[in-house]
Amino acid sequence: MFKYAYKIIFSILIGILLINIILFFTWTYEKYNDVYVINPSLENMKVTAKLYFVHNDNLMSEIRTVDIKNDEFERSIFEELIKGPKTKFFENVLPENVTLDSFEVIDDVIYINFDSKFINNDFFNDDNFYLHLMSIVNTLTDMKHFMKVQFLIGGEKVIEKIHEINIMEPLKRDERVIYKRDINSSDIVISFIEMVFNRRFDLAYESLNEYSKQIYPYNVFQEMMESYIYYHDGYQRNIYFMQNYTEYDIVTVKFVEIEGEDGNRGEIIEQWKVNKIDENFMIDLTELKQPIREN
Repeated sequence: MFKYAYKIIFSILIGILLINIILFFTWTYEKYNDVYVINPSLENMKVTAKLYFVHNDNLMSEIRTVDIKNDEFERSIFEELIKGPKTKFFENVLPENVTLDSFEVIDDVIYINFDSKFINNDFFNDDNFYLHLMSIVNTLTDMKHFMKVQFLIGGEKVIEKIHEINIMEPLKRDERVIYKRDINSSDIVISFIEMVFNRRFDLAYESLNEYSKQIYPYNVFQEMMESYIYYHDGYQRNIYFMQNYTEYDIVTVKFVEIEGEDGNRGEIIEQWKVNKIDENFMIDLTELKQPIREN
């Protein structure tokens, strides 16, 4: 009898132990999922995008930080584009009263469907009609060159040509209309600094030469740039100038304190070395002279 009692008690204890183990791992799993796991989401994502606007006979770009809403990457960039340019010499892409019926992305084609009344808009009579179309197409395909844009009016394709331009089929990117100028080393440095301040460390890292990447692996680079941002808090970029040498350039950048004490605004002066490699400019981060903060 006692032998069976021991077996029953032992079985009960084993059962209690198993239940506790199950409860422990269930609680741990739930806590892990609730507290420690951050599911990837574009809901609060910010991207640095290049927006194209018409200026004279070309498209010129503005760099914007865009909030991605509801996981809709292309639509968020399009909405930023139709807000208009910040440069006063650039033209608005679309009239202010334009109504958008729908915006969809299907199989690498972006469908932009305007209200049926839009066909009577002066937009279609503009001499720069093609450039305005390309400002939309080139902006939306800047990060994904393989994509195309299909314009619809009232849900229908436009059969007739407009200014001898056929928009019945999806339009692809046209690089020929983008204004191109010679890039110099100061452009690379300023672009690098802006990407860092926007925390696009992935893009900034690609501006470094191979030696810098060997010395500073990406995780180390991120930490350095976070410190760089912190060091420049309360300062804004003021002026920069460039000194040319045979195999490299030195770009000097000055930052000025936004609000100084007693009317005295501090300054940060730093020098960047940019190597010239096969007509390309690459930043040598190992040669960056430590920023000097002056009062």
